[in-house]
Amino acid sequence: MSTPDLPVPSGPTPVVESAPPPPPIRLDPAWNLWDVLLIVAVFFFSTILLSVVGILVGQFLPAFHGLQPESMAKMPLFFVPVQLLGTLATLIFTRIYVELRSREPFWHVIRWNLPQWGFVWQLCMAGVLLALVVQLTGRFLPVPRDLPVNEYFKTRDGVLLMIAYGVLAAPIAEELFFRGLLYPALRRQLLSVKTLATTGVVMFGVSAVPFVMTYQKGGKISPYGVMFLALGVVLMLAARGVKDAPQEALKWASVAAIVITAISFSLMHSGQLAGAWAPLLMLFFVGMVLTLVRVRLNSTAASWLVHMSYNATLFLFILLSSGGLRRVPGS
Repeated sequence: MSTPDLPVPSGPTPVVESAPPPPPIRLDPAWNLWDVLLIVAVFFFSTILLSVVGILVGQFLPAFHGLQPESMAKMPLFFVPVQLLGTLATLIFTRIYVELRSREPFWHVIRWNLPQWGFVWQLCMAGVLLALVVQLTGRFLPVPRDLPVNEYFKTRDGVLLMIAYGVLAAPIAEELFFRGLLYPALRRQLLSVKTLATTGVVMFGVSAVPFVMTYQKGGKISPYGVMFLALGVVLMLAARGVKDAPQEALKWASVAAIVITAISFSLMHSGQLAGAWAPLLMLFFVGMVLTLVRVRLNSTAASWLVHMSYNATLFLFILLSSGGLRRVPGS
């Protein structure tokens, strides 16, 4: 019994197209963490140089007559101008350096996108609300009363200088560095397979030998050894994850960069707060909010508006609690 011939379909044979591969992740921005560290070094070098010059000049000024350099350095009348000039010098260097690296205008690559005027007041109100939340939370946390930062507010001139610096200069400088430079550089490094893998291997290898030696000698497991070993493994696994699922890795890299930026923002103020965990925790929360605003709106200018109004509200509380500076010594 013969099998009947089946009709052959006419026309071209259909081709089944496979799904296109995901687009490669753009390692934005043009700078990396080494560039950020260079900018930090420029700031410290310029500040130290200006401090030395300021101490030499201050010996001839009546306001600092007879003071030791240690006492002079703690006065807002001295360190505020020094920090302001150091910040200005660093900003000039940063603008030139970033434009050379990126070949684009500085304010564009730094994401200084000014929001529409109708949205400006909402961002300012968000800063006011953030300050109120921090102040209210501080009442339930063990915030030490005697902190180094309180020394800056013991004279009327000191308070006025701190208000001017804290509202006009500090927010823009900190936002440009943390949200404009550090956050995108961290996200870039966290998306680099080579960086993650190399750091993980080095961290695991360096911590493995002391970890084993400590256990052999004392029979105890070092918690720091476990932490660094685990972190090394996590980084190596993260490198594999970035390679296998780049788009999913982009989300996690952004989250990790937000957290690390907020931690760095908090730790920068640790010297003023004597390392007290309660105010540092509140500053970590503030840093998280500011970084989320920058990420959500893709605008460093937006986080600057929130930061500026946050600082202004805190200083308003100081003015109200001191009776308009009438209860400040020297007023």
